[in-house]
Amino acid sequence: MNNEWEEYKLGEVADFATNKIDIKELTEANYISTENMLPNRGGIETSSKLPSTGKVNAFTSGDILFSNIRTYFKKLYYSSFDGGCSADVLVFRGRNSKTFNKYLYYILSNDKFFDYTVASSKGTKMPR
Repeated sequence: MNNEWEEYKLGEVADFATNKIDIKELTEANYISTENMLPNRGGIETSSKLPSTGKVNAFTSGDILFSNIRTYFKKLYYSSFDGGCSADVLVFRGRNSKTFNKYLYYILSNDKFFDYTVASSKGTKMPR
């Protein structure tokens, strides 16, 4: 029995979900933007507003949502419902059945991940 861990790059085990959903199908309760994500992996609160028209990124229960603006705020959320999110929220999803999304969430919760995103961010006012 091999007791060693195998190492993978994030892109080898997870994808960015790119499905879209019409804003008409969402409510303040299932829409997530960087504004209603709480810092320090604190979860979310109900959104105060929806975009007026168009489509946004869709997510499903079990997806991992990550605010890509000012990543030092550590806004990361493991979704427990289906919904939609702004373009500034990245949706990570395990690539295959061998990737457990909850475990992936805990890996991404590590401060080393956030340190990496801060170091590789671009921009001054709202680094991404």
